[in-house]
Amino acid sequence: MLTKRLGSWLLECLPTGILWAVMVLVGGIIALQIGIHHGRALERADIIEETAALNAAIKGLEAEAQRLKTERTVAGIIECESGGNHEGTWGDNGRSYGWLQFKRTTFDEFAGRMGFSKADWKNKYDQVAVALWGIDNGYGPAWSCYEKAGARG
Repeated sequence: MLTKRLGSWLLECLPTGILWAVMVLVGGIIALQIGIHHGRALERADIIEETAALNAAIKGLEAEAQRLKTERTVAGIIECESGGNHEGTWGDNGRSYGWLQFKRTTFDEFAGRMGFSKADWKNKYDQVAVALWGIDNGYGPAWSCYEKAGARG
């Protein structure tokens, strides 16, 4: 009842121009509130989207860091096991060969597990590919130089 009386009083007492200004102001406030609410929803959506993108980038960087660590470890093993010499480098009384001093049985086992059926035990690049897989899959201790090569960090 009070609201009706107040509304009637406003209509009777206020000049039409002021009434219109008040209505526009009230409408603007309502529109602003709706816009702010909608804008906040958009901001939240943007934040969620940006967070997902940042998380994906972080995972990519973590994967890249792990790849680089593995490559550094393999390089350290090569230096320790063969001094960087591949051809004609035999060790362990003729049972290990090449850059990474793979025993043929170990090389064939790792290559088979990784699905590399055409891997050549005496090919230095195949040795590196198999060693990278081996280290990434927990077989680093197969090399006596694994710890010395910096595998701890």
